[in-house]
Amino acid sequence: MLGRLPWLGGTETKMARAQRIETYKQIEAHRKRPLIAYVTSKRAGIHALMATDALPYIIEQIDVLPTGCEAVDFLIASHGGDPMWRGASSR
Repeated sequence: MLGRLPWLGGTETKMARAQRIETYKQIEAHRKRPLIAYVTSKRAGIHALMATDALPYIIEQIDVLPTGCEAVDFLIASHGGDPMWRGASSR
């Protein structure tokens, strides 16, 4: 089922929030680890970029991971943004 997700094939599609959440749950089940998703608007004319003010919220999500969690997947869906993210993603 996971291989049939349109965005895995490189084709852009519109997906409602509830459908995205279900997709994230499928990814977690398939990968057997938590998934943190950072998604900004990719709608035409309403571009939202990544910003460092979101980092505390990401850290909060990391802090509440289950004890003993050794791996986590981090999904970023954005047109880009603050270069601070390059350092965070290279660790």
